Amino acid sequence: MGCFKYFERGGDCVRGPVLLLSAIAPDPVVLAKHFFAVAFYSLWVMFTHPRPVYAPGADKPTYVAPRLDQYPLLVIKAFRVFWTACVVFGPLMWTEIRWT
Repeated sequence: MGCFKYFERGGDCVRGPVLLLSAIAPDPVVLAKHFFAVAFYSLWVMFTHPRPVYAPGADKPTYVAPRLDQYPLLVIKAFRVFWTACVVFGPLMWTEIRWT
């Protein structure tokens, strides 16, 4: 969800990843910038943006922002998201530095 919302921002949030994917700008610094920008923006989305909640018998979902009592669980989830981003990016960056 956070990745798609990052792309919806437009501008450099789309241009940078497209340049990386097309190999026009194969720069590890740009890759790190956008990778962690997506990770942090995903955390922001988790805490602030409404998410669909399906009520029994309803045809359409209701969009509800997270309540304050849901924040402790969201903090744990945010830590897991950021940890996963670091675990994914760490070996990638090490490989990139070693081959450069």
